[in-house]
Amino acid sequence: SIASETGLGANELENMQVSSETYSGISGVTNVYFQQTIHDIPVHGAILNAHVTSSDALLTYGNRFVDMNNGGPNPESPVLTPTQGLSAVLAGLGIPEIGPLVQISSENNPIRTTIFDKGLVSLADISMQLIYQPVESSKSGVRLCWQAEIQTTDGRDWWVARVDARTGELLDRNNYVVHCDFGVADPGACHHKHGPASPHKTFLDLGPN
Repeated sequence: SIASETGLGANELENMQVSSETYSGISGVTNVYFQQTIHDIPVHGAILNAHVTSSDALLTYGNRFVDMNNGGPNPESPVLTPTQGLSAVLAGLGIPEIGPLVQISSENNPIRTTIFDKGLVSLADISMQLIYQPVESSKSGVRLCWQAEIQTTDGRDWWVARVDARTGELLDRNNYVVHCDFGVADPGACHHKHGPASPHKTFLDLGPN
């Protein structure tokens, strides 16, 4: 079983969700990806991928879960509102906050997804949600964050950034755009987008950071 083979504790096993599953008719192997959650909120980059044979035996696995043997954090609510969280993300990324940040929609589920109009700061509407960020210095191993997805208006960057939902501190950021410098006069002239098909997705990180 996954529990016996991986050594995961009850806390981790009870708080993971299947994010995708594929089956190979040729090999008979089922590939399952599990997303670690805490209080139903996903943990950034915390994925367990398991490859199971047709006889339900665990063939191989890869584990990137955060150790929750200490029980993890108690349920908590963000101190910053989604609007304040977005302002903190823009400040952390050095993106000028031009004009009002207009909220379009929101969902009152655990990840509190909120969509803001792109306004003058993004090429597409901005998605915000709650997510846990692994932080080694934290007693619980994670911090509750607001995560924002922003495509800069110059088209050069497509950021997914996370700020502490209590303090607004920028904890982490990823760029879907890979910049290449091959000695051209303008290094920014060569860049490739590796973003998802839709910017309004629930963020489940199935790959490396």
